[in-house]
Amino acid sequence: MQKLATVPEFYPEVVRLGITNTLATLLEHENSDIRSSILNLLNELTDIEENIKDEAFENIRYFLQAWLSEVSGIELLANLVRNLSSNDDDENKEQQFYDCLAILEHLIEILGSSAADAIAETNLPQILLTRIQNKQFDYNKLYSSEILALLAKYSLLFCQWLVHAKKESSFDSQIKNGMDAILQACNVYRKRSPSDESEEEYIQNLFDILASVFDQIPRQAVSTFIQGEGIDLMCRCAREGKYAATGALKILDIALAVLSPLECSPCAAEKFIQCEGLRMIFRALLGKGAARPPKLDSNSTKFVQNSSKKIQRVKRTSDEARAIEEYILGLIASLCFYAAESEARHEAPKRLLAKLSEPDKLPRLFDLLQNSRDSIEYERRQNLHLSELASYARDLRAGGHALRLAATIITFAAVHSPKCRQLITSQHLDFLPHVLSNYADDLLDFGPDEENEDRKEKDHMAREEATRRATFLKNWAAAIAGLSNHAATSLDV
Repeated sequence: MQKLATVPEFYPEVVRLGITNTLATLLEHENSDIRSSILNLLNELTDIEENIKDEAFENIRYFLQAWLSEVSGIELLANLVRNLSSNDDDENKEQQFYDCLAILEHLIEILGSSAADAIAETNLPQILLTRIQNKQFDYNKLYSSEILALLAKYSLLFCQWLVHAKKESSFDSQIKNGMDAILQACNVYRKRSPSDESEEEYIQNLFDILASVFDQIPRQAVSTFIQGEGIDLMCRCAREGKYAATGALKILDIALAVLSPLECSPCAAEKFIQCEGLRMIFRALLGKGAARPPKLDSNSTKFVQNSSKKIQRVKRTSDEARAIEEYILGLIASLCFYAAESEARHEAPKRLLAKLSEPDKLPRLFDLLQNSRDSIEYERRQNLHLSELASYARDLRAGGHALRLAATIITFAAVHSPKCRQLITSQHLDFLPHVLSNYADDLLDFGPDEENEDRKEKDHMAREEATRRATFLKNWAAAIAGLSNHAATSLDV
Protein backbone atom coordinates (compact mmCIF):
# COMPACT_ATOMS: atom_id res chain seq x y z
CA MET A 1 0.00 0.00 0.00
CA GLN A 2 2.89 2.39 0.66
CA LYS A 3 3.80 2.21 -3.03
CA LEU A 4 0.29 3.42 -3.88
CA ALA A 5 1.34 6.93 -2.78
CA THR A 6 3.56 7.14 -5.87
CA VAL A 7 0.66 6.45 -8.29
CA PRO A 8 -2.24 8.82 -7.47
CA GLU A 9 -3.97 7.81 -10.72
CA PHE A 10 -5.17 4.67 -8.89
CA TYR A 11 -6.82 6.63 -6.04
CA PRO A 12 -10.30 6.66 -7.66
CA GLU A 13 -10.10 2.86 -7.89
CA VAL A 14 -9.14 2.71 -4.21
CA VAL A 15 -12.31 4.61 -3.36
CA ARG A 16 -14.45 2.46 -5.71
CA LEU A 17 -13.18 -0.74 -4.07
CA GLY A 18 -14.11 0.56 -0.60
CA ILE A 19 -10.54 0.62 0.69
CA THR A 20 -11.24 3.96 2.40
CA ASN A 21 -13.78 2.13 4.59
CA THR A 22 -11.21 -0.53 5.41
CA LEU A 23 -8.66 2.12 6.40
CA ALA A 24 -11.24 3.85 8.58
CA THR A 25 -12.07 0.57 10.33
CA LEU A 26 -8.39 -0.15 10.98
CA LEU A 27 -7.94 3.31 12.53
CA GLU A 28 -10.17 2.13 15.37
CA HIS A 29 -8.23 -1.10 15.86
CA GLU A 30 -7.19 -1.83 19.45
CA ASN A 31 -3.64 -2.63 18.34
CA SER A 32 -1.58 0.55 18.52
CA ASP A 33 0.94 -0.65 15.93
CA ILE A 34 -1.81 -1.21 13.36
CA ARG A 35 -3.27 2.26 14.02
CA SER A 36 0.19 3.76 13.69
CA SER A 37 0.79 2.01 10.35
CA ILE A 38 -2.55 3.18 8.94
CA LEU A 39 -1.93 6.78 10.02
CA ASN A 40 1.51 6.72 8.43
CA LEU A 41 -0.02 5.31 5.25
CA LEU A 42 -2.73 8.01 5.13
CA ASN A 43 -0.06 10.66 5.65
CA GLU A 44 1.91 9.29 2.69
CA LEU A 45 -1.18 8.94 0.47
CA THR A 46 -2.33 12.52 1.01
CA ASP A 47 1.02 14.32 0.95
CA ILE A 48 1.48 16.64 -2.04
CA GLU A 49 4.80 16.93 -3.83
CA GLU A 50 5.96 20.37 -4.98
CA ASN A 51 5.65 19.79 -8.72
CA ILE A 52 2.57 17.59 -8.68
CA LYS A 53 0.55 17.47 -11.90
CA ASP A 54 -3.04 18.72 -12.00
CA GLU A 55 -4.46 15.26 -12.65
CA ALA A 56 -2.61 13.75 -9.68
CA PHE A 57 -3.77 16.63 -7.48
CA GLU A 58 -7.40 16.02 -8.48
CA ASN A 59 -7.06 12.31 -7.68
CA ILE A 60 -5.79 13.13 -4.19
CA ARG A 61 -8.65 15.61 -3.81
CA TYR A 62 -11.12 12.88 -4.83
CA PHE A 63 -9.65 10.49 -2.26
CA LEU A 64 -9.83 13.07 0.52
CA GLN A 65 -13.40 14.07 -0.35
CA ALA A 66 -14.36 10.41 -0.03
CA TRP A 67 -12.51 10.26 3.29
CA LEU A 68 -14.39 13.36 4.41
CA SER A 69 -17.90 12.36 3.32
CA GLU A 70 -18.12 8.58 3.08
CA VAL A 71 -16.35 7.41 6.23
CA SER A 72 -16.56 10.51 8.50
CA GLY A 73 -12.78 10.59 8.44
CA ILE A 74 -12.40 13.81 10.38
CA GLU A 75 -14.52 12.52 13.27
CA LEU A 76 -12.35 9.40 13.37
CA LEU A 77 -9.19 11.52 13.48
CA ALA A 78 -10.71 13.76 16.17
CA ASN A 79 -11.48 10.78 18.39
CA LEU A 80 -8.03 9.36 17.82
CA VAL A 81 -6.31 12.69 18.57
CA ARG A 82 -8.32 13.00 21.78
CA ASN A 83 -7.08 9.59 22.91
CA LEU A 84 -3.52 10.53 21.95
CA SER A 85 -3.52 13.90 23.74
CA SER A 86 -2.39 12.64 27.14
CA ASN A 87 0.70 14.26 28.61
CA ASP A 88 2.81 11.11 28.81
CA ASP A 89 6.04 10.75 26.83
CA ASP A 90 4.99 7.71 24.78
CA GLU A 91 6.97 8.10 21.53
CA ASN A 92 4.51 5.95 19.58
CA LYS A 93 1.63 8.17 20.69
CA GLU A 94 3.56 11.30 19.73
CA GLN A 95 4.26 9.88 16.26
CA GLN A 96 0.58 9.02 15.82
CA PHE A 97 -0.36 12.51 16.98
CA TYR A 98 2.04 13.95 14.41
CA ASP A 99 0.59 11.81 11.60
CA CYS A 100 -2.94 12.89 12.53
CA LEU A 101 -1.93 16.55 12.31
CA ALA A 102 -0.19 15.94 8.98
CA ILE A 103 -3.39 14.41 7.54
CA LEU A 104 -5.41 17.36 8.85
CA GLU A 105 -2.95 19.74 7.19
CA HIS A 106 -3.30 17.91 3.86
CA LEU A 107 -7.10 18.01 4.16
CA ILE A 108 -7.14 21.79 4.66
CA GLU A 109 -4.53 22.51 2.00
CA ILE A 110 -6.38 20.47 -0.62
CA LEU A 111 -10.06 20.90 0.29
CA GLY A 112 -9.83 24.39 1.83
CA SER A 113 -12.76 25.82 3.74
CA SER A 114 -14.94 22.70 3.53
CA ALA A 115 -12.35 20.62 5.41
CA ALA A 116 -11.48 23.46 7.80
CA ASP A 117 -15.15 23.99 8.72
CA ALA A 118 -15.61 20.23 9.23
CA ILE A 119 -12.61 20.20 11.59
CA ALA A 120 -13.94 23.27 13.42
CA GLU A 121 -17.15 21.38 14.23
CA THR A 122 -15.24 18.65 16.13
CA ASN A 123 -13.34 18.81 19.41
CA LEU A 124 -10.02 19.16 17.55
CA PRO A 125 -9.64 22.95 18.01
CA GLN A 126 -10.07 22.50 21.78
CA ILE A 127 -7.46 19.73 21.82
CA LEU A 128 -4.98 21.77 19.78
CA LEU A 129 -5.42 24.84 21.97
CA THR A 130 -4.82 22.68 25.02
CA ARG A 131 -1.68 21.30 23.39
CA ILE A 132 -0.14 24.76 22.87
CA GLN A 133 -0.70 25.48 26.57
CA ASN A 134 1.90 22.83 27.43
CA LYS A 135 4.94 24.43 29.01
CA GLN A 136 7.37 22.10 27.28
CA PHE A 137 8.08 22.97 23.66
CA ASP A 138 8.15 20.12 21.15
CA TYR A 139 7.45 19.56 17.47
CA ASN A 140 3.82 18.57 18.02
CA LYS A 141 3.23 21.81 19.92
CA LEU A 142 4.60 23.64 16.86
CA TYR A 143 2.49 21.52 14.51
CA SER A 144 -0.63 22.20 16.60
CA SER A 145 -0.05 25.93 16.18
CA GLU A 146 0.32 25.44 12.41
CA ILE A 147 -3.04 23.64 12.18
CA LEU A 148 -4.70 26.36 14.27
CA ALA A 149 -3.24 29.00 11.93
CA LEU A 150 -4.66 27.13 8.91
CA LEU A 151 -8.07 26.85 10.60
CA ALA A 152 -8.08 30.58 11.34
CA LYS A 153 -7.22 31.31 7.72
CA TYR A 154 -9.79 29.03 6.10
CA SER A 155 -12.66 28.60 8.58
CA LEU A 156 -15.08 31.31 9.61
CA LEU A 157 -16.69 28.79 11.99
CA PHE A 158 -13.37 28.30 13.79
CA CYS A 159 -12.83 32.04 14.16
CA GLN A 160 -16.31 32.48 15.62
CA TRP A 161 -15.67 29.59 18.02
CA LEU A 162 -12.29 31.00 19.02
CA VAL A 163 -13.81 34.38 19.92
CA HIS A 164 -16.92 33.10 21.68
CA ALA A 165 -15.92 29.73 23.16
CA LYS A 166 -16.79 29.51 26.83
CA LYS A 167 -14.45 28.24 29.48
CA GLU A 168 -14.21 24.44 29.46
CA SER A 169 -12.62 21.98 31.81
CA SER A 170 -9.64 21.33 29.55
CA PHE A 171 -8.71 25.02 29.61
CA ASP A 172 -6.72 26.54 32.42
CA SER A 173 -9.09 28.09 34.97
CA GLN A 174 -7.75 31.56 34.14
CA ILE A 175 -8.54 31.30 30.39
CA LYS A 176 -11.87 32.75 29.24
CA ASN A 177 -12.02 31.66 25.59
CA GLY A 178 -9.93 30.51 22.64
CA MET A 179 -8.50 33.94 21.90
CA ASP A 180 -7.46 34.24 25.53
CA ALA A 181 -5.57 30.95 25.13
CA ILE A 182 -3.68 32.39 22.15
CA LEU A 183 -2.87 35.57 24.09
CA GLN A 184 -1.60 33.49 27.03
CA ALA A 185 0.67 31.61 24.62
CA CYS A 186 2.00 34.93 23.23
CA ASN A 187 2.62 36.20 26.75
CA VAL A 188 5.18 33.44 27.35
CA TYR A 189 7.47 35.19 24.84
CA ARG A 190 6.95 38.73 26.08
CA LYS A 191 10.28 38.68 27.92
CA ARG A 192 11.72 35.50 26.47
CA SER A 193 13.51 34.90 23.18
CA PRO A 194 12.98 31.72 21.15
CA SER A 195 15.84 29.24 21.36
CA ASP A 196 15.75 28.12 17.71
CA GLU A 197 13.97 28.53 14.38
CA SER A 198 11.21 26.09 15.32
CA GLU A 199 10.25 28.25 18.28
CA GLU A 200 10.41 31.35 16.06
CA GLU A 201 7.98 29.66 13.66
CA TYR A 202 5.70 28.83 16.59
CA ILE A 203 5.57 32.48 17.68
CA GLN A 204 4.82 33.59 14.11
CA ASN A 205 1.96 31.05 13.97
CA LEU A 206 0.40 32.55 17.11
CA PHE A 207 0.39 36.04 15.59
CA ASP A 208 -0.87 34.66 12.27
CA ILE A 209 -3.85 33.14 14.10
CA LEU A 210 -4.76 36.53 15.58
CA ALA A 211 -4.29 38.28 12.23
CA SER A 212 -6.55 35.79 10.43
CA VAL A 213 -9.28 36.06 13.07
CA PHE A 214 -9.19 39.87 12.73
CA ASP A 215 -9.53 39.44 8.97
CA GLN A 216 -12.44 36.97 9.19
CA ILE A 217 -14.55 38.67 11.88
CA PRO A 218 -12.95 42.10 12.47
CA ARG A 219 -15.27 43.82 14.94
CA GLN A 220 -16.10 40.73 17.00
CA ALA A 221 -12.45 39.76 17.18
CA VAL A 222 -11.18 43.23 18.11
CA SER A 223 -13.88 43.59 20.77
CA THR A 224 -12.85 40.27 22.38
CA PHE A 225 -9.18 41.22 21.93
CA ILE A 226 -9.67 44.51 23.81
CA GLN A 227 -11.70 42.89 26.58
CA GLY A 228 -8.99 40.25 26.97
CA GLU A 229 -6.34 42.96 27.49
CA GLY A 230 -4.78 42.09 24.13
CA ILE A 231 -3.85 45.72 23.39
CA ASP A 232 -2.00 45.97 26.71
CA LEU A 233 -0.19 42.66 26.10
CA MET A 234 0.91 43.66 22.58
CA CYS A 235 2.19 47.01 23.88
CA ARG A 236 4.17 45.20 26.56
CA CYS A 237 5.61 42.76 24.01
CA ALA A 238 6.63 45.67 21.78
CA ARG A 239 8.24 47.58 24.66
CA GLU A 240 10.31 44.55 25.71
CA GLY A 241 11.93 44.47 22.27
CA LYS A 242 12.26 40.68 22.14
CA TYR A 243 11.48 38.49 19.13
CA ALA A 244 7.71 38.85 19.71
CA ALA A 245 7.89 42.65 19.31
CA THR A 246 7.55 42.51 15.51
CA GLY A 247 4.45 40.31 15.68
CA ALA A 248 2.99 42.59 18.34
CA LEU A 249 3.44 45.66 16.10
CA LYS A 250 1.73 43.79 13.24
CA ILE A 251 -1.27 42.85 15.41
CA LEU A 252 -1.59 46.36 16.84
CA ASP A 253 -1.50 47.80 13.31
CA ILE A 254 -4.34 45.48 12.24
CA ALA A 255 -6.41 45.99 15.41
CA LEU A 256 -6.27 49.79 15.30
CA ALA A 257 -7.29 49.79 11.63
CA VAL A 258 -10.60 48.09 12.49
CA LEU A 259 -13.56 50.37 13.09
CA SER A 260 -14.51 49.27 16.62
CA PRO A 261 -18.14 48.39 17.35
CA LEU A 262 -20.19 51.05 19.14
CA GLU A 263 -20.58 48.90 22.24
CA CYS A 264 -16.80 48.49 22.52
CA SER A 265 -15.53 51.08 24.96
CA PRO A 266 -12.73 51.95 25.00
CA CYS A 267 -12.04 51.41 21.29
CA ALA A 268 -8.71 49.98 20.16
CA ALA A 269 -7.05 53.38 19.57
CA GLU A 270 -8.23 54.77 22.89
CA LYS A 271 -7.09 51.65 24.72
CA PHE A 272 -3.71 51.89 22.98
CA ILE A 273 -3.26 55.45 24.28
CA GLN A 274 -4.33 54.38 27.78
CA CYS A 275 -1.66 51.66 27.71
CA GLU A 276 1.05 54.28 27.09
CA GLY A 277 1.36 53.09 23.52
CA LEU A 278 2.23 56.56 22.21
CA ARG A 279 5.64 56.58 23.85
CA MET A 280 6.38 53.07 22.58
CA ILE A 281 5.34 53.69 18.98
CA PHE A 282 7.12 57.04 18.61
CA ARG A 283 10.32 55.53 19.99
CA ALA A 284 9.90 52.82 17.36
CA LEU A 285 9.43 55.53 14.71
CA LEU A 286 12.92 56.72 15.55
CA GLY A 287 14.31 53.20 15.17
CA LYS A 288 14.45 52.50 18.91
CA GLY A 289 12.75 49.96 21.18
CA ALA A 290 10.38 47.72 19.22
CA ALA A 291 11.92 48.72 15.88
CA ARG A 292 15.41 47.50 16.76
CA PRO A 293 16.41 43.94 15.87
CA PRO A 294 16.13 41.87 19.08
CA LYS A 295 19.22 40.73 20.94
CA LEU A 296 20.32 37.14 20.55
CA ASP A 297 20.39 35.18 23.79
CA SER A 298 23.51 33.12 24.42
CA ASN A 299 21.38 29.93 24.35
CA SER A 300 20.09 30.69 20.84
CA THR A 301 21.26 28.43 18.01
CA LYS A 302 22.05 31.62 16.04
CA PHE A 303 24.40 32.96 18.72
CA VAL A 304 28.04 32.96 17.60
CA GLN A 305 30.50 32.14 20.37
CA ASN A 306 33.48 34.51 20.20
CA SER A 307 35.62 36.65 22.44
CA SER A 308 33.89 39.89 21.44
CA LYS A 309 31.57 41.43 24.02
CA LYS A 310 29.56 43.21 21.33
CA ILE A 311 25.81 42.58 21.57
CA GLN A 312 24.61 40.24 18.84
CA ARG A 313 21.23 40.99 17.25
CA VAL A 314 18.90 39.17 14.86
CA LYS A 315 19.67 40.01 11.23
CA ARG A 316 16.71 41.36 9.25
CA THR A 317 16.20 41.41 5.50
CA SER A 318 15.28 44.65 3.75
CA ASP A 319 11.73 43.33 3.27
CA GLU A 320 11.39 42.61 7.00
CA ALA A 321 12.69 46.08 7.88
CA ARG A 322 10.21 47.70 5.45
CA ALA A 323 7.32 45.67 6.89
CA ILE A 324 8.14 46.86 10.41
CA GLU A 325 8.38 50.43 9.15
CA GLU A 326 4.90 50.08 7.62
CA TYR A 327 3.45 48.60 10.83
CA ILE A 328 4.73 51.62 12.77
CA LEU A 329 3.46 54.16 10.25
CA GLY A 330 0.15 52.32 9.93
CA LEU A 331 -0.35 52.44 13.68
CA ILE A 332 0.32 56.18 13.87
CA ALA A 333 -1.91 56.82 10.84
CA SER A 334 -4.78 54.94 12.55
CA LEU A 335 -4.27 57.11 15.61
CA CYS A 336 -4.51 60.19 13.39
CA PHE A 337 -7.82 59.02 11.93
CA TYR A 338 -9.11 58.32 15.44
CA ALA A 339 -7.93 61.69 16.79
CA ALA A 340 -9.76 63.45 13.94
CA GLU A 341 -13.08 61.83 14.93
CA SER A 342 -15.56 64.09 16.69
CA GLU A 343 -16.18 61.39 19.35
CA ALA A 344 -12.48 60.93 20.14
CA ARG A 345 -11.59 61.59 23.76
CA HIS A 346 -10.37 65.17 24.05
CA GLU A 347 -6.92 64.16 25.32
CA ALA A 348 -6.24 61.87 22.33
CA PRO A 349 -5.68 64.60 19.67
CA LYS A 350 -3.79 66.70 22.18
CA ARG A 351 -1.41 63.90 23.19
CA LEU A 352 -0.85 62.74 19.62
CA LEU A 353 -0.11 66.26 18.34
CA ALA A 354 2.22 66.84 21.29
CA LYS A 355 4.23 63.79 20.21
CA LEU A 356 4.29 64.90 16.57
CA SER A 357 5.45 68.37 17.67
CA GLU A 358 8.58 67.01 19.36
CA PRO A 359 11.77 68.13 17.56
CA ASP A 360 12.81 64.74 16.12
CA LYS A 361 9.44 63.34 14.99
CA LEU A 362 8.53 65.34 11.87
CA PRO A 363 12.11 65.32 10.49
CA ARG A 364 12.04 61.53 10.80
CA LEU A 365 8.74 61.42 8.90
CA PHE A 366 10.21 63.70 6.22
CA ASP A 367 13.14 61.27 5.86
CA LEU A 368 10.82 58.27 5.51
CA LEU A 369 8.73 60.17 2.99
CA GLN A 370 11.74 61.07 0.87
CA ASN A 371 13.29 57.60 1.16
CA SER A 372 10.06 56.08 -0.14
CA ARG A 373 9.91 58.52 -3.06
CA ASP A 374 13.54 57.83 -3.97
CA SER A 375 12.96 54.07 -3.82
CA ILE A 376 9.89 54.32 -6.05
CA GLU A 377 11.67 56.52 -8.58
CA TYR A 378 14.60 54.07 -8.71
CA GLU A 379 12.31 51.07 -9.27
CA ARG A 380 10.45 52.96 -11.99
CA ARG A 381 13.70 53.58 -13.85
CA GLN A 382 14.62 49.91 -13.52
CA ASN A 383 11.24 48.50 -14.55
CA LEU A 384 9.75 50.31 -17.52
CA HIS A 385 6.89 49.31 -19.84
CA LEU A 386 4.80 47.50 -17.23
CA SER A 387 1.03 47.18 -17.24
CA GLU A 388 -0.99 49.48 -15.02
CA LEU A 389 -1.56 46.75 -12.45
CA ALA A 390 2.09 45.65 -12.48
CA SER A 391 3.22 49.28 -12.10
CA TYR A 392 0.93 49.72 -9.11
CA ALA A 393 2.29 46.57 -7.45
CA ARG A 394 5.88 47.64 -8.20
CA ASP A 395 5.35 51.04 -6.54
CA LEU A 396 3.79 49.50 -3.45
CA ARG A 397 6.66 47.03 -3.08
CA ALA A 398 9.16 49.86 -3.44
CA GLY A 399 7.65 51.85 -0.56
CA GLY A 400 4.38 53.22 -1.90
CA HIS A 401 2.39 52.18 1.16
CA ALA A 402 4.93 53.76 3.53
CA LEU A 403 4.81 56.93 1.41
CA ARG A 404 1.03 57.15 1.76
CA LEU A 405 1.07 56.52 5.50
CA ALA A 406 3.83 59.07 6.14
CA ALA A 407 1.96 61.60 3.97
CA THR A 408 -1.22 60.96 5.99
CA ILE A 409 0.53 61.58 9.32
CA ILE A 410 2.35 64.70 8.12
CA THR A 411 -0.83 66.18 6.65
CA PHE A 412 -2.83 65.46 9.81
CA ALA A 413 -0.17 67.33 11.81
CA ALA A 414 -0.20 70.27 9.38
CA VAL A 415 -3.99 70.58 9.45
CA HIS A 416 -4.43 70.28 13.22
CA SER A 417 -1.28 71.87 14.72
CA PRO A 418 -0.07 75.43 13.97
CA LYS A 419 3.34 74.51 15.37
CA CYS A 420 3.68 71.51 13.03
CA ARG A 421 2.19 73.47 10.12
CA GLN A 422 4.98 76.01 10.25
CA LEU A 423 7.66 73.35 9.91
CA ILE A 424 5.79 71.36 7.28
CA THR A 425 5.09 74.32 4.98
CA SER A 426 8.82 75.10 4.92
CA GLN A 427 9.38 71.78 3.09
CA HIS A 428 8.87 71.09 -0.62
CA LEU A 429 5.79 68.92 -0.10
CA ASP A 430 3.33 70.09 -2.73
CA PHE A 431 2.96 66.50 -3.88
CA LEU A 432 1.14 65.55 -0.65
CA PRO A 433 -2.41 66.43 -1.83
CA HIS A 434 -1.88 64.28 -4.92
CA VAL A 435 -0.65 61.30 -2.86
CA LEU A 436 -3.57 61.58 -0.43
CA SER A 437 -6.14 61.91 -3.21
CA ASN A 438 -4.83 58.78 -4.94
CA TYR A 439 -4.81 56.95 -1.59
CA ALA A 440 -8.44 57.94 -0.99
CA ASP A 441 -9.45 56.84 -4.49
CA ASP A 442 -7.86 53.44 -3.97
CA LEU A 443 -9.64 52.99 -0.64
CA LEU A 444 -12.96 53.64 -2.41
CA ASP A 445 -12.18 51.25 -5.26
CA PHE A 446 -14.30 48.40 -3.92
CA GLY A 447 -14.32 44.97 -5.50
CA PRO A 448 -17.44 42.97 -6.43
CA ASP A 449 -20.10 42.41 -3.77
CA GLU A 450 -19.82 39.28 -1.63
CA GLU A 451 -22.52 36.65 -1.98
CA ASN A 452 -22.05 34.88 1.36
CA GLU A 453 -24.08 36.59 4.12
CA ASP A 454 -21.27 36.47 6.68
CA ARG A 455 -18.85 37.82 4.09
CA LYS A 456 -21.34 40.56 3.18
CA GLU A 457 -21.29 41.82 6.77
CA LYS A 458 -17.48 41.83 6.81
CA ASP A 459 -17.43 43.54 3.39
CA HIS A 460 -19.88 46.19 4.59
CA MET A 461 -17.72 46.98 7.64
CA ALA A 462 -14.57 47.19 5.50
CA ARG A 463 -16.28 49.61 3.11
CA GLU A 464 -17.57 51.69 6.02
CA GLU A 465 -14.07 52.06 7.44
CA ALA A 466 -12.55 52.75 4.00
CA THR A 467 -15.15 55.44 3.30
CA ARG A 468 -14.48 57.08 6.65
CA ARG A 469 -10.74 57.20 6.03
CA ALA A 470 -11.13 58.35 2.43
CA THR A 471 -13.31 61.25 3.57
CA PHE A 472 -10.63 62.43 5.97
CA LEU A 473 -7.93 62.06 3.32
CA LYS A 474 -9.89 64.10 0.78
CA ASN A 475 -10.53 66.85 3.34
CA TRP A 476 -6.90 66.93 4.48
CA ALA A 477 -5.67 66.98 0.87
CA ALA A 478 -7.85 70.01 0.16
CA ALA A 479 -6.73 71.73 3.36
CA ILE A 480 -3.01 71.27 2.80
CA ALA A 481 -3.17 72.19 -0.89
CA GLY A 482 -3.24 75.87 0.01
CA LEU A 483 -0.52 75.74 2.68
CA SER A 484 2.50 75.78 0.36
CA ASN A 485 3.54 78.15 -2.38
CA HIS A 486 6.15 75.86 -3.93
CA ALA A 487 5.73 74.35 -7.40
CA ALA A 488 3.93 71.02 -7.44
CA THR A 489 5.96 67.92 -8.17
CA SER A 490 3.36 65.18 -8.08
CA LEU A 491 4.18 61.51 -7.78
CA ASP A 492 1.50 58.99 -8.70
CA VAL A 493 1.28 56.26 -6.08
